[in-house]
Amino acid sequence: MLVTSILLSTAMAATDLPFERTEQRQPCLNYVATKQPLFGDLHVHTAYSFDSYISSQRNTPWDAYRYAKGEAISLPDERDGQIRAQIQRPLDFTSVTDHGEFLGQINVCTVDSSRLGYWWPHCVMTRSDNYYVQLLAASWWADIGVADTSATKGKSFACMLSDCDAGGADFWNKIQQAAEDHYDRTESCSFTTFVGYEYTDAPDFNNLHRNVIFRNAQVIKAAVTTYDTGTYNFPELWNRLRGECIAGTAEQGTADCDVMTIPHNPNLAGGMM
Repeated sequence: MLVTSILLSTAMAATDLPFERTEQRQPCLNYVATKQPLFGDLHVHTAYSFDSYISSQRNTPWDAYRYAKGEAISLPDERDGQIRAQIQRPLDFTSVTDHGEFLGQINVCTVDSSRLGYWWPHCVMTRSDNYYVQLLAASWWADIGVADTSATKGKSFACMLSDCDAGGADFWNKIQQAAEDHYDRTESCSFTTFVGYEYTDAPDFNNLHRNVIFRNAQVIKAAVTTYDTGTYNFPELWNRLRGECIAGTAEQGTADCDVMTIPHNPNLAGGMM
């Protein structure tokens, strides 16, 4: 509600707006300053996330936005088949928030079979359709970057065989493109997307996750993750977002960048959040 009410463009003169517009778009024809309920989802995973991929859910960010807008997509069922899924009421806004920590690794493991990293055993396990192999892969992913409490987290041996940074950049650019492709910038303002990702820290499985949601298309060059901040250190996430986004300049390519972080599942934080 707060995010959308702040960000929706209006048909009012710029000097009369109750907020600062930070992007180019058509003013919305239907604008109500107060009491306009809007419904959305700011925590969505796709095939770019390890836990989604190893659950045989291989839809892309484009598919996720199509689903949010009311189109039908296919999802795996418990018997290795597919079911047709369709939301009952299209949403007003959505953000795909795939795990920032593993964008590069999942890219290497799942996209291009010509890369050596694609054939690393844990990548092969990740692509398996066998439920028990998927469980082993899930445990491995959690150990190297989610629940790990080491000062320096391991990125996977696959990153020694293939360029995970390039893979992460590829997925981050696609996340941004999918958001732009589905953002209705016309005066009808039928659907709003936000570029986002999940900062995934869960030391000893205590959930300190944050959904990182950007205000517009001006975003940071790469997701700030626990590989950058270390574990038990989400205040450093805020510091880095402040420096790389909010205090950004045109020279940095992040002028007009703004961002907020939203905790999710604090009931699983063991009192730490």
